[in-house]
Amino acid sequence: SGTDINWADEVFEPTWNYRHTVGVQGATDKGSYFVAMNYVYNDGIFAGDKDVYERLSTQINGEYKVKPWLTVGTNNNIEKWETKSVSQQSDNGSALLAAVTSDPLFGPFANSEAELNQKQKDALAAGIAVLKDKNGKYYRLSPISGESQSANPFIQRDRAIGGSDGINVRGLAYANFNPIEGLVYTSRLGYRLAQGNTHNYEFPFAANEFVSSSVYRISANANVSYYYQFENFINYTKTFADKHNVNAMVGMSWENNHSDNVSVSAEGPDILKGYEPNFRYINYLLDDAKKNVGNAPSDARNLSYFGRLTYSYAQRYSIQANFRADAFDSSKLPAESRWGYFPSFSAGWTLSNESFIKDNISETALSFLKLRASWGRNGNIAVLRDYPYKPIIQKNNNWYQFAQDGTQTYGSVPNGLPNPDLEWEESEQVDLGLDARFINGKLSLGVDWYKKETKGLLVNVTPLFETGVATTVLNAGNVDNTGLEFELGWKDTAGDLSYSINANFSTLKNELTYLDPTVDHLRGTGLQGSDIYTRCAVGEPLWYFYGYKFKEFDDNGAAVYEDINGDGVWDSNDMTNIGQGLPTYNYGVTINLAYKNFDFMLFGTGAGGFDVLPQAWRSDRPYTNNYAWFYENSWTSSNKDAKFPAIEHWTKEAYSSDLTVFSGSYFKIKQIQLGYTLPNNLTSKAHISSLRVYGSLENFFTFTSYVGLDPETASANASSSLGIDMGTYPTAKQVVFGVNLTF
Repeated sequence: SGTDINWADEVFEPTWNYRHTVGVQGATDKGSYFVAMNYVYNDGIFAGDKDVYERLSTQINGEYKVKPWLTVGTNNNIEKWETKSVSQQSDNGSALLAAVTSDPLFGPFANSEAELNQKQKDALAAGIAVLKDKNGKYYRLSPISGESQSANPFIQRDRAIGGSDGINVRGLAYANFNPIEGLVYTSRLGYRLAQGNTHNYEFPFAANEFVSSSVYRISANANVSYYYQFENFINYTKTFADKHNVNAMVGMSWENNHSDNVSVSAEGPDILKGYEPNFRYINYLLDDAKKNVGNAPSDARNLSYFGRLTYSYAQRYSIQANFRADAFDSSKLPAESRWGYFPSFSAGWTLSNESFIKDNISETALSFLKLRASWGRNGNIAVLRDYPYKPIIQKNNNWYQFAQDGTQTYGSVPNGLPNPDLEWEESEQVDLGLDARFINGKLSLGVDWYKKETKGLLVNVTPLFETGVATTVLNAGNVDNTGLEFELGWKDTAGDLSYSINANFSTLKNELTYLDPTVDHLRGTGLQGSDIYTRCAVGEPLWYFYGYKFKEFDDNGAAVYEDINGDGVWDSNDMTNIGQGLPTYNYGVTINLAYKNFDFMLFGTGAGGFDVLPQAWRSDRPYTNNYAWFYENSWTSSNKDAKFPAIEHWTKEAYSSDLTVFSGSYFKIKQIQLGYTLPNNLTSKAHISSLRVYGSLENFFTFTSYVGLDPETASANASSSLGIDMGTYPTAKQVVFGVNLTF
């Protein structure tokens, strides 16, 4: 042990990652081929060997011209993968969160059993495992916080043994028929075959109140799936009188998606015939071990018809109309609402080709100018489970308590409340845009305004308690998204130097405009020890943070909160919008330079106007570690302008307020790359067509005020957990060296 331990240094370590690709390609006037093998090995930055991804894949592509009017081809990929990972995004199980909350005054290892906490000592006396590292050293817990409130991150890492592996095969075969000029008929069959296995083994161990287990747990999951898509479409292109260009396309698509998942799990104080590594499989369960067996086959098919008609005149005016009709089989919607119809239209006017522009403005000043407008509708039912409109009965793994003779037995229950009135979730979007280029095309500009209205939003809601089921699906809401998108670029040359700079910026305003009258609001993810949760309500953005709004400190440094409803009483009725995890603007920049045989690239992205709620702040666990910034900015008699209450007044209410919500705005330089291509007069002597070496820094620089590990990954969580950081895995910094070699 030591003092002032930096847990980030203990938990994160530099690693080597590899990506190797070898390919062969060739072509004649009759056909072409491409064969490549790719190997990827990613060792994650969390210390140890439990954070690894490995993949070996082969790509095989070929195309052959059978006749002048018939071409056939195929693209195929085969891959074998394996992965192990550490826990994240969990109140009590995240190894990454433990790295933040662990006491810095005590190191990760105990020098003797005397340094273990009382729960660990009691476990040793009772013959229960206390976790050690591979060298036989016990993992230590802080005598201050480790007794109950914070676990060593290596305990979180090693408390379970498991991983996943699988094989994927995907590809397509196609044929293009060209019977007459301008007409192409394409028939295409795509497929994907996948098989995956997951194994997990946990054993009894002791650490503290929240991180311990008294039973063995074992689980295995096997999934086999196949998907194929059969498409047929005809394209016809014709130009009339050198000015009228017409393109028409009609087609159909049929998709079939099947998966079969089998899972087996068991837990108890004694469930296996042996506990050595070779016995940690389902086959070695004791006969009387309580097994939970699940089998969830799933089949879904959908049929689509689509068409497109495009007309342009003299490279000045263009219009396009699209239409598609989609239907799923009985797995998603009832027959009367199975079909969805989705038209779209667009028009463009290239003003720079008009005579009144050409005759009055030189191309040096204005190279290109186009106005665009579009409207379209699309649909979504991907969020629906199978047969949500029918009462599906499933086995209940808990004991049924109401048998006639009092005998406990398994029962069966509906897996949800069916809704026979479900329909497609539909979105309509309008887009108005402008594209322009100036100074002989050196300066480019793009501007778009869009508005997307989603109607019949499919959401899971909690029905009345008396129904006895946990969830049902409704077309319960409407959502509006509006925003602007800007793109600005400059490219030029100066002697042997060529360069380009491109930047983009977009805004987003998101608002729930309607919610079914039977649903007052939607409740999302909450945090332990806090009243905050994510919420959807009319007039607010989706999944905003719902909590108390801080007003001021009293004379003792305790927080006072806003009386939002103005009734003179501060209580739970005063909870309100205190932030959102959805960014309101995003931006990026790309810089490319080339000088003789050198090339340079810089790419960065950023986001802002959003908040992050870190789980490291816990009012119910005052003895866990916290960010130094918190203590430095807590109220004292000499620091009354502080951001946070006095430490003794850090209550559940404070943790349930915007005092724990932080700006997630950031800018991250994703990649800086420098390359050099050897001169041909050197490489040709070795029969090398091209040899380029390069080095890059990836995700190396992040500019943010966020106190957690990575605001980018915290803002990438899905739906109702958006912006909640429960120990999210950060994006790793990488130093990359590479060689591109072509013979």
